[in-house]
Amino acid sequence: RRDIAGSYFHALMIPRNLLILLGVVLGVSIYKAMGNGAAISGVEWIYTLFAGHGTGYFQVLPFLELLIISGVPLYLLAAFVEQTVNGQSIFVSVRSKKGRRHLVKGILSVSIIFLMVYIIFWLMAGLIGASLFSTGLTIVSFRLMLYAVLMKCLDILVQYLIMLGIYIATRQVTIGFLVLVAGNLLCIIPGNWVAYSPFGLSSLTRISVVEPGIGISAVSAFGIEAAILTLMIAGILMWGYKKILN
Repeated sequence: RRDIAGSYFHALMIPRNLLILLGVVLGVSIYKAMGNGAAISGVEWIYTLFAGHGTGYFQVLPFLELLIISGVPLYLLAAFVEQTVNGQSIFVSVRSKKGRRHLVKGILSVSIIFLMVYIIFWLMAGLIGASLFSTGLTIVSFRLMLYAVLMKCLDILVQYLIMLGIYIATRQVTIGFLVLVAGNLLCIIPGNWVAYSPFGLSSLTRISVVEPGIGISAVSAFGIEAAILTLMIAGILMWGYKKILN
């Protein structure tokens, strides 16, 4: 059981998965750069790169972009979790309370590392893209980039934990994935409350970081994602592990 995280690491961090993540980041970055045309400021580049989709309306391309950016790593993680749990269920040693908790901790730790690699790709996209497609980063645009990357990390991690929690409860990874798609669709519903939905909250068009008065505050957006992240991790580690092999 001591090597369970190491075996999960080698199962998830394979070159194919990493190339898929890198391909998503490169594809979206190039698409955003082609749409800008003339040189723009660093703030405009970061805002464009992490714009996402706003609330109360529907635009096909931004919404597809939102689904691809979040959905691809979540799909890879969903396949990893299902394969891992099904494979571990044949071993008697992990059916003990201690073994199940160790199993969940291993899945969580490796999944977080996987998402951190994905976020590093986005950080590099912001840095390199700013030097290639904009007038360069300033202190203001660099802070905006760090905030956007942090929110992207929290957003995807929260969605992953929600999917994992649903999988633990139902043993149906497809249901969890569909719930995430439906959650992201909430952004098209008119209403002020939609702006506080944790799904896709990393979209800068939903946060008043560039244009004051448009969207919720940066602190509120961070607090929502951080609170849900804390509750989900605590719930999975305290209660969810008991049902993971049922």
